[in-house]
Amino acid sequence: MSNRINKKGISEIFSTVLIVGMSIVALTLLTTFIFGILEVTKTQLAPATECISAQTKIEGACVDKTKSDLRIKIKISEEGINNLAFSIISKGSAKSYYCGEKCGVSCTIPPGVGQTKTLHLPINSSESIPEEVTLIMDGCSRGTTKIENCRL
Repeated sequence: MSNRINKKGISEIFSTVLIVGMSIVALTLLTTFIFGILEVTKTQLAPATECISAQTKIEGACVDKTKSDLRIKIKISEEGINNLAFSIISKGSAKSYYCGEKCGVSCTIPPGVGQTKTLHLPINSSESIPEEVTLIMDGCSRGTTKIENCRL
C-alpha cells in the first residue's frame, strides 16, 4: 500500500497550477485590450483638444475685382501647422483651396508664431463674387469671415 501514489494530491497541485496560469494569461489579455482601447481613444480625442486651443484665424478677406484675386489675411498663433484649407462660398456654390507643405512656394504657411500673411487666391471674374471664406486648419474649422471689396 505504501507504493501507491496519491492521485488526489497530484490532481490538486495540477489544477492549482492550471488556474494560476490561466489567470496570468487572462490578466495579460485584459491589460493589452484596455491599453489598446485607451490608445485609440487618445488619438481620437487629440485633434478635438487641439482644435479648442488653436488661435490661428482669418483677420480679414477681400476681393480685388480688377486683379481677379481674393486676398485672405491670416494670423498664425501656434507652431506645427501642417496644412490650411479655405472654403470659398459664393451664391449657391463653394470652392476649396489647400495650402500646405506639398503646394510649393505659391501657398506656404508662415513659419513663425505671431506672423501675419496675406494669401492671394485666383477667382474667376465671370463667376459670382465670393461672399464668405472659412479657414480649416489641420482639420479644425477656425471660423468664417465675410468677404468685402478691397480698398484701393
